[in-house]
Amino acid sequence: MVTCRRSSPPSEEVGKHEPQELADGERGGREGHAFRHTGDAGAMLDGDLWLENARAANTAAQTLARAAPQRLVYPVEANEVFVRASADEADSLRAQGFDFYEWGPGEIRFVTSWDSAGEGLDRFATALAAL
Repeated sequence: MVTCRRSSPPSEEVGKHEPQELADGERGGREGHAFRHTGDAGAMLDGDLWLENARAANTAAQTLARAAPQRLVYPVEANEVFVRASADEADSLRAQGFDFYEWGPGEIRFVTSWDSAGEGLDRFATALAAL
């Protein structure tokens, strides 16, 4: 199954939150720059694994973009795909087991990852093309 990560749409609240102070003096929270609790971060940055993972995520996003090019809100330049879809179409995708974020009125957002591939991705692309 393809999973798409959820995140918040842009809003006026972004940037108004104070970063959390961590016990060791690092800053964290909404900044998202601290590598705490990520024991594998060093392994991901070793060699070209990070680049291979990014390429896999970007390739998956391009697969979704090719499935419904007429619905794209923005050009796909990374692993995020913004698509025009009615509420009924979004409900139809959810009923088929796909998860995503409703970005704005008539827009939904998919975020692919390094493991978005195979039969699940193909099924998602087919469902998107059928809208």
